Amino acid sequence: MKINGIFTNDFIVDKYDGVAYAIECNPRLGSQVSLFHTNENMANIILGKHHNKMVEPKGDKTTFTTLNELFVLLDPSFYADEELNQNVNVVLRVINFLKNILTGCDPIFDEQDMLPFFMINFF
Repeated sequence: MKINGIFTNDFIVDKYDGVAYAIECNPRLGSQVSLFHTNENMANIILGKHHNKMVEPKGDKTTFTTLNELFVLLDPSFYADEELNQNVNVVLRVINFLKNILTGCDPIFDEQDMLPFFMINFF
């Protein structure tokens, strides 16, 4: 494929055979770009104005999506990751939720600028 520009591929992994299947290709950045929130060169890398073409997330905190964590807490039968043992009793779900919120980082959620959080989650 001779593709030029920014696009995002989404995959789903079959839990029975481990095969990853492509389910989407979008002509935009995806929310996973938030994993690079601590990289001060990310904007220039995305725009092709930086010598680095490949980057990896860096940071001392794990990242999460607030709404996803809330959904795992409220409805683990649909949202929980079985491999991470998230489909457990309500007390352990509350403990996991609080641990993630207190020790991790939602790079899109910012009390000073809530617009990105609402736009990516609701529009």
